Amino acid sequence: MEATAQAGGPDNIRLCLGRGAPGSVNAEQCRESTDAAVSSVASSVATTWTVTLTGAEGAGAFVDLVLRFPSDAPSVTIDGFRFQGTAFEDYNGLVAEVEASEGGSLAVDATWSGGSAPYLLRFTDAGTTLDESTGDGTAVTGSVALSAGGRYGVRLGNQQEFAEQDYTLRATVSWP
Repeated sequence: MEATAQAGGPDNIRLCLGRGAPGSVNAEQCRESTDAAVSSVASSVATTWTVTLTGAEGAGAFVDLVLRFPSDAPSVTIDGFRFQGTAFEDYNGLVAEVEASEGGSLAVDATWSGGSAPYLLRFTDAGTTLDESTGDGTAVTGSVALSAGGRYGVRLGNQQEFAEQDYTLRATVSWP
């Protein structure tokens, strides 16, 4: 498992990688810089990893995070992401890109706290929209078919211009 992160500004970020689920992490390694990288070797085939990423001393709003790991059924769960509206794009949900090693489905299952909010969930292939759904609520699920070897994108955002209360996003993205 390898995790690398690059800050969207001059401030440091803290990137930690550990074996185990949140709350039961062991063998954690951490790095702090504007361009942090950590890696670790799995102790078994079905290893669960936890990556923690925080701003250090007022770090900027966005970070590019790259995760590399072998898996027959890859998935990533994010928790604690801001979901604050279109006026605050750096604080507005999830943008992800995945590589499909085989054909199957790219799926998103997301919920957010803070109340009902209008959302946009978009799946893309090389910048072309494959599927898009909008609605209002506290959760959304969606999926699209994908081909082996392709690079696909997912974007989930709160469509309010200004969200007056705090929304916090939790989402799982899975693909073949």
